Amino acid sequence: MQKIFTLLFILLIVLSCETNDTGNTADKDSFMRLYGGSFLDEGHKVLQTQDGGYLLAGSMADENELSDMYLLKTNSTGDIAWHVTLGDSLNDYAFSFSLSDDQSVLVAGTTTLVGSNKTNALAAKVSGTGNVLWERNYGSSNNEQIKDVIGTSDGGYMLAGYTNAAGQHDIFLLKISATGDSLWSKTYGGSELDEAYAICHSHNGGYVLFGTSESFIEPGQASANMLALEVNENGVPIDRSTFGGELNDLGQAVFKTTNGYIFTGTTNSFGAGESDIFVVKTSTNIHDIEWSKAFGGTETETGNSVVQQADGNFTIAGKTDSYGNGSNDVYLIILSDQGNMIMEKTYGSTGSEWANFLTQTSDGGFIFTGATSHAENSMITLIKVDKDLEQH
Repeated sequence: MQKIFTLLFILLIVLSCETNDTGNTADKDSFMRLYGGSFLDEGHKVLQTQDGGYLLAGSMADENELSDMYLLKTNSTGDIAWHVTLGDSLNDYAFSFSLSDDQSVLVAGTTTLVGSNKTNALAAKVSGTGNVLWERNYGSSNNEQIKDVIGTSDGGYMLAGYTNAAGQHDIFLLKISATGDSLWSKTYGGSELDEAYAICHSHNGGYVLFGTSESFIEPGQASANMLALEVNENGVPIDRSTFGGELNDLGQAVFKTTNGYIFTGTTNSFGAGESDIFVVKTSTNIHDIEWSKAFGGTETETGNSVVQQADGNFTIAGKTDSYGNGSNDVYLIILSDQGNMIMEKTYGSTGSEWANFLTQTSDGGFIFTGATSHAENSMITLIKVDKDLEQH
């Protein structure tokens, strides 16, 4: 299913910001853009490109509420340079992408198979000018879901997610070549639900997968826990570690830091509210927890993305129902390298807004994507703020 149009809406709603920081506002560019039609659209990842613009991947739905993978290239202020849709006649979702030095893109996600209603991994290679080079499905008679992808040192790609091959969800890792050939795949897990939502390069030349496990429970833990799984370059397991307490704790994002890893997600075990953002910092040894903290108010918060800043601090992006204006608002937190809060800010209207992914930009600010929802409609958001999280 291919769409031939994209509607760009600029500041159709007024977003407000609230902060408890009293620092100075830096002189940085900022903007907010909305992309989509009158159905259900959502952004899942954004990165800055070599020309100072941005590349965004997500999904865009039609009048039948069927979604396509959506890849969008903008200039430095969010104006559309080109866009492509990918997928077939059923639901297809882009959850992540890997950007190569030549600015070509490997988009990864999930496709629904025609005639079976099962899902497979879907990957597509797109040139830096928006030309689709190839598109392939991967999987079996089971359901596969791909949530993240990274490039590998040999020019290929590693796709991470989960499959229900054993009756319950198991972590799924797929290695493909630069031209899209499937090289190998592996599953990991126990007798219960195990899912990967993120992957990063490890400090040992392999990979760290991060997500949620109901199979692996340590003393003092119960139900679902955050799971960090380290594998070598061939996918052979090296180590695993779980983070959590006696209730559900769900892993969402990982970032390889200069001296270890930082993980984020959502906790029901710790914090002040029904659920809170949970952040765990480890050394290069995933068992060596340097600190772990929960952030949020009396309602619900979720952590969806984390990045280490150039100054060594950390920025977390997600959503909050405790603060802000609507039922949900975008929630950004800046933490010191010791996990102490430096700044927090919300962005939203009277509807529901959330951030799925955030990264730091070359000017020291941040760009993030997600969605804004009103009634039965949601649109892709692309928001640029300065280093103090200000829009001006």
